[in-house]
Amino acid sequence: MRPPVLARLGFQAGMAPVLGAHLASPRHAYLFLGPPGSGKEEWATAFAAALVCPDGGCGECGDCRSALAGTHPDVNLFANRDGSMSVDDARRAIRYASLSPSGSRFRVVVLEEFENIGRVAPVLLKAIEEPPSSTVYVLVASTVGKEMATIASRCVRVDFPPVDVDEIEAFLVSRGADPGEAETAARLCGGSLAKAQELLAGGLLARRLSLWRSAARERPRSGFELIRIVGELTGFVDDVIAERKRAGEAGLAELRERVAKGAANRGAIKDAEADLARELRWLRRSEFELGFSIMLGEMHPALAGAGDPSAAYQAHSRLQERVGAAMRRLAAGVSEVTVLGALLGGQP
Repeated sequence: MRPPVLARLGFQAGMAPVLGAHLASPRHAYLFLGPPGSGKEEWATAFAAALVCPDGGCGECGDCRSALAGTHPDVNLFANRDGSMSVDDARRAIRYASLSPSGSRFRVVVLEEFENIGRVAPVLLKAIEEPPSSTVYVLVASTVGKEMATIASRCVRVDFPPVDVDEIEAFLVSRGADPGEAETAARLCGGSLAKAQELLAGGLLARRLSLWRSAARERPRSGFELIRIVGELTGFVDDVIAERKRAGEAGLAELRERVAKGAANRGAIKDAEADLARELRWLRRSEFELGFSIMLGEMHPALAGAGDPSAAYQAHSRLQERVGAAMRRLAAGVSEVTVLGALLGGQP
């Protein structure tokens, strides 16, 4: 069974019959598991749309359109890009799951970044084990940690591999990307559709490539030169984040006006400020990860043109180790300047 709302996704095409087979009689909980950017979030949304559609996922009706847009009353999404899921979020998810659908066969509760459940796993376990018969949980995660192992065992597991390079390229072109840029982004993104889209975001691919490729090639001959390179990279990231920050602050200003007029709860301001701060932190780290991907692509033996393939592969392996360490340090909260200095200065 390939309902249109599933078949239209231009990547991970093999998932359409797998998920379509569950629509007539869905299980109480699913775990969509795969690396970041493998498309599992988009497939979770499409699966939810098919579940609430009266025609099993036509892709055209109001239920499908509102579910895909994130506004359907019977599809409740909880996304958590930064830190562990809070107890309040877990309780809200359980509260929504306990409600009867407002007009659909099912109520669907989608929990993204589920690997970050932390201490709330016991709160969620019983709810996911025994939801109302009209509720379907869709858990989306990149890894299965010890906190979620028991919950994962109660779910139908759907594994998402990295997206094929050709699929990514075709998808980007279908969304209006320049074919040359789509090919470059697909090659550099490491099977991550999300990363490929981020590489093209804002029409900044050429500038991203120029800055990070230069950083990969250059060997700073002095501390001053290293500081200059690091400054160029952090300055570019500042520019990228500034646009999103301006948009977020404009939204906050509108919310404050609504609160002043009594049209919104004052507590909404604090929540919105926290959400924006989390999003900006996530976007900033993501931008550095894009840069690291470009560096690895630039130094790949096939691109480096090294005369000794063995030496080239060894150099690339060492760079992979250093980039991996840099990403871990960023995630741990080490300052960007320190991380970049160690990476570009060649320190272990």
